Amino acid sequence: MIKFIISSLSIYEKIIKNKYLARQVSFDLDNINEIKSEDTFFEAIRQVRLPNGTFKTTINNRFHDLDKEFLPLLNVEKTYSIHDIGTSDGITAVNLIDGLDIKDISYDFSISDKFSDIYLYKKGLLKYFIDAEDNILFADLGGIMFNQYLSNRFFLSKFLGKFLPQKAHNNIENKKTVLLINPRTKDCINKNKLNFFNYDLFNPSSNPGTFDIVRCMNLLNPRLFSEDLLRKGIKNIFESVKNDGLMVIGRTNPRTGENYATVYQKSDEKLKPILKVNGGNEIDALMSQVVNINE
Repeated sequence: MIKFIISSLSIYEKIIKNKYLARQVSFDLDNINEIKSEDTFFEAIRQVRLPNGTFKTTINNRFHDLDKEFLPLLNVEKTYSIHDIGTSDGITAVNLIDGLDIKDISYDFSISDKFSDIYLYKKGLLKYFIDAEDNILFADLGGIMFNQYLSNRFFLSKFLGKFLPQKAHNNIENKKTVLLINPRTKDCINKNKLNFFNYDLFNPSSNPGTFDIVRCMNLLNPRLFSEDLLRKGIKNIFESVKNDGLMVIGRTNPRTGENYATVYQKSDEKLKPILKVNGGNEIDALMSQVVNINE
């Protein structure tokens, strides 16, 4: 079966009302800025699979249990500089902002994600979509998707995708940036309630000691990255936090929706766990090997 790419937003919105038909099509991400509906946006990007096996979607209020326990730790008399790392489409950062606003807590909020930007360029009749590491995600030929990462259900599109090169050539001219950001996140950016920037957690921070709070959920995952990379990520987060600042590290259970997270406070180059949600995160032991943990 072939996977089709729909360029018209109005046609796409009609098609996805039918659950069966919705699985047969994708939206042309070249036109992603036309989408104003969160449900339509989620449907449009939920099939964008990266080479590392992750997807560019998250779920509204995914961290509700964590936010409920974390927010009471904050002081209404302080303005917090916050960095939320690996936020995907940014909706969980918006949820945290909503909680901060309800409690009248002041903030300077930044979000980052290495792969929220994808890029497209045209070569002949093909339109290519690539990620931040120049991996070719898929291609579009007159509305037919070429994508080796599809399920076997779309065997023809998957077969055609195997003929695509793995990497795009460097220094591509006329490359267009496509930002896969939730409409509510875009609205917060436009209202200067948050700032988005590209950031690779596994590269050293250029601004050590910058943030009062750094949150990193569902990224420091032993199933996705080697222990060496996880160590680098932990170290980089630690160095980016101010003295007396907070680190929020954890992962969501995909089956139950529960968040296993630990909140640490940095003091004199050590970390002290001050809150464990659902027993804490799964990398506590590794954390203690990278930085000094003061229980």
